[in-house]
Amino acid sequence: MKKLVLSFLTSCFLLPLVLLAQSVGVNTATPDASAILDVKSTTKGMLIPRTSTIARTGIASPAKGLIVYDTTTSSFWFHNGSAWNEISGGGNAWKLTGNAGTNAANNFIGTTDNQSLRFKVNNNYAGEINASSNNVGFGIGAASSITTGNHNVSLGTAAMRSVTTGSYIVAIGDSALYSQVANGAPEYPNFAVGSRAGFANTSGFANTYAGNDAGYKNTIGSGNTFVGYEAGYSNVNGSTNSFFGRGAGYSLNAGGRNSFFGKDAGYFSSGNDNSFFGTQAGEYNSTGSNNSFYGVYAGRNNSTGSFNCLFGNYTGVFNNTTGNNNSIFGTFAGYSMGAGSNNCLFGNGAGYVNVSGYSNVGIGINAMRLNNSGHNIVAVGDSSLYNTTSSNNTAVGSKAGYANTNAGENTYVGFEAGVEAMANSNSFFGSKSGWHTTSGNHSTYIGYLAGSGITEGYANTFVGSTANGTVNSLHNAASLGYSALVSCNNCLALGGTTVNNSATRVGINNTTPLTDLHIIQQTDAGGDKVRGLRLQRSSNTNHWRIMIDPSNNLIFEYNDVGYSYINPTTLAFVQGSDEKLKKDIVPLAGMLDKVMRLQAKSYHYKANSQNDPLSFGFIAQDVQKIFPEFVSENANNGLLGLSYSSFGVVAIKAIQEQQQVIDNQSRRIEELEKKLEKVLDALQTAKK
Repeated sequence: MKKLVLSFLTSCFLLPLVLLAQSVGVNTATPDASAILDVKSTTKGMLIPRTSTIARTGIASPAKGLIVYDTTTSSFWFHNGSAWNEISGGGNAWKLTGNAGTNAANNFIGTTDNQSLRFKVNNNYAGEINASSNNVGFGIGAASSITTGNHNVSLGTAAMRSVTTGSYIVAIGDSALYSQVANGAPEYPNFAVGSRAGFANTSGFANTYAGNDAGYKNTIGSGNTFVGYEAGYSNVNGSTNSFFGRGAGYSLNAGGRNSFFGKDAGYFSSGNDNSFFGTQAGEYNSTGSNNSFYGVYAGRNNSTGSFNCLFGNYTGVFNNTTGNNNSIFGTFAGYSMGAGSNNCLFGNGAGYVNVSGYSNVGIGINAMRLNNSGHNIVAVGDSSLYNTTSSNNTAVGSKAGYANTNAGENTYVGFEAGVEAMANSNSFFGSKSGWHTTSGNHSTYIGYLAGSGITEGYANTFVGSTANGTVNSLHNAASLGYSALVSCNNCLALGGTTVNNSATRVGINNTTPLTDLHIIQQTDAGGDKVRGLRLQRSSNTNHWRIMIDPSNNLIFEYNDVGYSYINPTTLAFVQGSDEKLKKDIVPLAGMLDKVMRLQAKSYHYKANSQNDPLSFGFIAQDVQKIFPEFVSENANNGLLGLSYSSFGVVAIKAIQEQQQVIDNQSRRIEELEKKLEKVLDALQTAKK
């Protein structure tokens, strides 16, 4: 063994002196020509100098390439001419071609002391994990200018390239937040994810950019959230905006407090306080503000209109440009809205064609669908006022007022109420009320199928389920009550008929009428002027009242003064005859002669048949010659009538006059009898 060691030392130290151009082999006769020393063995190794870390670092002027084994670190070290470098050996080597069998708890890339980890490409800065500032940067030029600040993250080529100071900034993507120099408000950092996201941002703060070119031109705008490719691309100084979707809010420059969600939502907008949700919602909005558009294409063409609420795909999409204060909900609702304002449309297709109509309310699928310019319309119900183009109509109920096109001032309430009506100033209340009515104005229909039997006519009133008219073109007619029917113009039919058991009893001040008309007076107080039934002239205030007084008399009173009554006990007809009621009082005279001239007759009225009983009385024309005061002429037909009660008065006076005649005759007879008696007595005496 000693000989072998001696031979090795001789080879290492003596042979190089004489074999300058030859290779030395140990345990080989043919050393490799490329090696100055070729040692071969299959059972033994070669030991190089071993030293501690203190001894190794104490070697004076170590040669470049000097190798030792450090017993302190249990590893090989080499000197590169300027510093010692550890040679990782065994399982600690990290291979460029990949590694296997690693343990995440022990195997890693990084430092084992509190030193920063830096990355370079072509010996140029390409990233760093800073141990003192907690800044993380990865990418050529990423956060390469930062000098102060901490907890920043920059990933991507030139991400945060210009930042010199700032904290808690996140920039992920090629050139993300490229132009930012400092954080405008340290407590509100920016967040950018995407190539060139927030590229031009200089002093804007509290912004969130996610997507390539999101918020690309924003410089000083703050509090914005732009998510999506080119979302908020042109924003420069607008603040507090939220844009989500490709191209959302693309052209917005300075507007604030907007929320756009969806591809190209609010693409051309520059207004404020808008909320657009859906693909191309509010796409062409320019300066319109305070709008809310929800749905695909919702409010797509709105330009300057403000204070609009559109909810549903294609709501207000076609022409809504300058209309204000509209609320539209439902797919295709207000599809063609142009300059119309103050409209509320709820339901798919509601107000679909409305362009310039204003102050309308349409609720229900296709409610007021074809209205173009009509205003002050209320349509509630599926297809209510579907065809209307007129104004001032109100319809509540499915298909209510469906066929109306250009008629106005109508009210429809109920399923298919006035469904075929096309006239003005009508009111329909009840399912299918006025169902077949097509023309005629100023009519009222109340109740199921009320007035459904006529198609035309005007100024009619039908109240009650199936209340109707029997003549197609009635006017100024009314039927009130279940199945009540009216058959003439200017007529009122109250109640139904006995044919269908719908006859009606009417009560006034009475909940249980016992007769066709049952009236309970408001009061029994004597002298009260509101009691009873009043019949009055149309041309003046002359009137009759029929009532019951506290004594149960049936009173007939004229103009609240003259009266007569029927006594409830004797059933006698009593006329008011108190002297207090009379004036110009003159005694009657000469009645006997006139009464004697009266001609009492029997007769049939022309309306009677030959077998009817005869009537007894006077002929008015005969009486008129004697007692003209007893005869009255009807102003409407010229027929004469008699006051038969007056005959009793003159008859009494005639009897009185006749009695005077009789009394006078009785006195004369008595006087004559006395004279005769005297004559007889004288004759008797003469005979003696």
